[in-house]
Amino acid sequence: MNPQAAFAYEMTGVDSHGTLLVPAPAFASADAAAEIGEIYWLALCRDVPFRDYETNLDIAAAVADLNGFSQTVGPKLEGRVTPGTVFRGETRGDLIGPYVSQFLWQDVPYGPSALVQRYDAPLPGLDFVTDYDEWLAVQQGANPLASPARPGAPRYISDLRALGHYMHYDVVFQAFFNAALIVLGYGRDALCLANPYRRSTNQSGFVTFGVVHLLDLVTKAARVGLAGAWFHKWLVHRRLRPEVMGGRIEIQRSGVKDYGISGEVFASEAVARVAAANRSALLPQAYPEGSPLHPAYPAGHATLAGACATVLKAFFNEDLVIPQPVEASADGHALDAWHGADLTLRNEIDELAGNISMGRCAAGIHYRFDNRGLAVGEQQAIGMLRDYSITYGEEFDGFTVTRFDGERVRIVSGEVLPA
Repeated sequence: MNPQAAFAYEMTGVDSHGTLLVPAPAFASADAAAEIGEIYWLALCRDVPFRDYETNLDIAAAVADLNGFSQTVGPKLEGRVTPGTVFRGETRGDLIGPYVSQFLWQDVPYGPSALVQRYDAPLPGLDFVTDYDEWLAVQQGANPLASPARPGAPRYISDLRALGHYMHYDVVFQAFFNAALIVLGYGRDALCLANPYRRSTNQSGFVTFGVVHLLDLVTKAARVGLAGAWFHKWLVHRRLRPEVMGGRIEIQRSGVKDYGISGEVFASEAVARVAAANRSALLPQAYPEGSPLHPAYPAGHATLAGACATVLKAFFNEDLVIPQPVEASADGHALDAWHGADLTLRNEIDELAGNISMGRCAAGIHYRFDNRGLAVGEQQAIGMLRDYSITYGEEFDGFTVTRFDGERVRIVSGEVLPA
């Protein structure tokens, strides 16, 4: 899909081929085994409400099995995956508060109305591409043999199936555009401290340092970030999708061919459960068509998430505490008040990036490692902000951003400096 995008150039920021990205795990490695093991468990746990993770038996089985791999993946507590860390993203904000960012739950101020974030979601239990003939047809480019499930009643995102479904149909920058509108609704206190209009009594930002400026750069960042993803996908890494890996697992399990896949995969309870339920160990897909037709690494959604999140952190006060935080009920039909730890803007923006990244893993079309694309998007967004920082006529002390690794940088007068 769109391999020519790998050769696209931008007039601002870091060119796609100038971004840095570490190699993905080798096909037959223990790291790759743990990664695909997690994807099988994500598929098995799509219908478990996030609020039930501490008590659900399937989640307990997933935690025990994932800790049995020689290389564990994802965030951990004292070196182990726990019900509180399993399937979460790897930003600092992902481990604080509910599984889902406030910006996927709170109402979105949208012109003269408000968007209530209840979305269509498939009914439980419906997965795709679990039959070998269907899998082979999909690999050969056939149209999906099944149609998308008729959705149930619209609901808030309360489990992995709903999150993955959102990620199937979203306008790619949608979650971050919505987040910008939500935070703008918090008032001037939400603006970054360096915003030249934050304390002005007779002027306000609009074309510069206002709503038009912010929404333009959030959407622009998505396109810039995706260009970086497509360069690495097509011209560097070309990593096979989990759907394809699942086919290799089934073929090796059946004794047809030995691909050298780690034996840890075949010892996983998740693979055994899938094989018992479907009479094949093919990875159950959330989408009828399976994976997109371009390589896996890095994830496009993760890369644009890294870029868009960076712009949001640049424009807003990262330390602002989110007012009136909420949490979806287990069935997704209501929002309850959140009474846990304070949720800051920085952490919720980072968690949003983590949610958007992990949602595609939950659908079975990406590995967790593919979310390293967050770093590519962040590099490109910082470069874009650096170039734009020399174009403003206002007295401006620069954008300050906390990167995903915790480093704080100030972007001012065409430079990126320690903050």
